[in-house]
Amino acid sequence: MSLRNDTLYNVLGAVAPAVAALVTIPLLLAKIGEVRFGVLALVWLLLGHFGVFDFGLSRATANRIARVPADDVRGRREVFWTSLWMNLAFGLAGAASLYLLAEPLMAHVFEIGATAREEILPALPWVAVAVPLATLAGVLGGALDGRERFDVVNGLQALGAVIVQAAPVIAAYTVAIDLQTLIAASVMARGLSMLLLFAANLRLVAPGGPLPPERRHARALFGYGAWVSISALIVPFFMTLDKFMIGAMLGAAAVAYYSVPDQLVRRISVFPGALARSIFPRISAADEHASRELAARSTRVLIAVVTPAVVALIAAMHPFLTLWIDADFAARASAPGVLLAAGIWLNSLAMIPSAYLQASGRPDITAKCHLLEILPHAVILWLCIRLFGAVGAAAAMLIVTVMDTVLLMIFARLHVWRMAAFWTGAAWIGAAAIVGLGDYAARPWLYAVALGIVLASTLWAWRTSPDLAAAVVAFQRRLTLPWRARSES
Repeated sequence: MSLRNDTLYNVLGAVAPAVAALVTIPLLLAKIGEVRFGVLALVWLLLGHFGVFDFGLSRATANRIARVPADDVRGRREVFWTSLWMNLAFGLAGAASLYLLAEPLMAHVFEIGATAREEILPALPWVAVAVPLATLAGVLGGALDGRERFDVVNGLQALGAVIVQAAPVIAAYTVAIDLQTLIAASVMARGLSMLLLFAANLRLVAPGGPLPPERRHARALFGYGAWVSISALIVPFFMTLDKFMIGAMLGAAAVAYYSVPDQLVRRISVFPGALARSIFPRISAADEHASRELAARSTRVLIAVVTPAVVALIAAMHPFLTLWIDADFAARASAPGVLLAAGIWLNSLAMIPSAYLQASGRPDITAKCHLLEILPHAVILWLCIRLFGAVGAAAAMLIVTVMDTVLLMIFARLHVWRMAAFWTGAAWIGAAAIVGLGDYAARPWLYAVALGIVLASTLWAWRTSPDLAAAVVAFQRRLTLPWRARSES
């Protein structure tokens, strides 16, 4: 299958849950109220942290299965079932841990009220069951990724997201609004989604009956997954540390001025994440020369796609926040947003060397880079917040993103700074940042300048990347093909 199609499937798979949430959240909130909805959000947040019991096996499974020759069905079955049994054992351990910890957390840590606590305690067994379901779904998705069946895995994951989002809404409107009913409906929906993925794996990855775990595969999977899980622990820490420190040092209002633009700019990461996921199994299966060429080509495409998107985001930050919220909020939040957007541009490029290192069998390097960055990250963030407030926090994130990108590029030997497109793209980002930090109210002509930079960077991206131009033309032809066929008939 083509890399273009695989990336498109991954983008659609990432967008589908957000679209489902836009529809279901208002319906659920209107029916069950803010208190129950808040408790549900805390439950799923808690469950998300117990996803660490996957121990990186999702990524490890994708890597190992991609390396198995296409005609070696027995080899795929051995890897698949070994990973599945290991994941089930880890998931059950996570379920037991969550069941033991959830009650004291709900009673003594989270302020949820006596009524909500009485409703949530009988539902804790359901919450515990959700842990192995989530970890199993992860490894089942990883197995399909390893076979490059992104069409199937994203289709089923999108369907599963809709089912999981819709289940508590249906239960609330047809059965009851107590937390036990809502959580039970969600967990049963997760079970159905996992079974759909399991059926697809039995057909496409490991046809035939179950096999016992193989020690050699278990050792390789756990060794690889352990390093991936270290990164999986540290990255969320990096993504929340800035907000916790702003809240502690500047107060809750400053968190709002920072977190709102932060959530906006992170939407840009959908395409880089989809592209990195698409190339992962191909790099895993390819030799060094082919994998390096694929990584370099993907980086050039990524620069061409992300640069005009980030330029537009930076240029529109202040006007959008003014229209969406108000002028005072925009005046306080647009500067952090501009700096965060520049950081997202670099972070997007860093996804390629990270995927390259993990696919090449060196997840330890990405994990060691993240471990190395913990202390500098915290120190720089504290110092910048102390000196410059929320804007300083955004500047600190930009600094540590530069550090992370440079380290990953050096270790992967993918020197993006040798590409002319990188420096041109950086120049467009810099120009947009200068305009985006300007006072639009006092200088209305900045709107025209911002529009000109957006259009010029888009034209540059079109002309600098033949792959991007070919993808747009192919997509346009696909859209117009039914109309052509209808007119010819």
